[in-house]
Amino acid sequence: MFCKKCGKQIDDSAIMCPSCGAPTDNYTQAQPNVIINNNANGGMGYYPYKNKVVAALLCFFLGVIGVHRFYVGKIGTGLIWLCTGGLCGFGILVDFIMILVGSFTDKAGYPLK
Repeated sequence: MFCKKCGKQIDDSAIMCPSCGAPTDNYTQAQPNVIINNNANGGMGYYPYKNKVVAALLCFFLGVIGVHRFYVGKIGTGLIWLCTGGLCGFGILVDFIMILVGSFTDKAGYPLK
């Protein structure tokens, strides 16, 4: 088969393209809870998805101290939420709505599952 992203020929059982790292159609069948990505040193690694329900509950109950942002790996903005009370409540509301509609992402830019 051929990679949908870079067009190079890859093995039919490949989960991802060895050239560009793009997931193949086999990926969703093989790894429903993790994604494979290229790490900084060029090797391959697993990246676990963050749970959307957990993030929504953390935002609802502990959003004022930014726990949901720490959970998804956004430490910098988590500290801002902690120091400002969730941007005076407005940031909590925006984050909660973004989590519910599915546009909130983790530190690496992957959507919550």
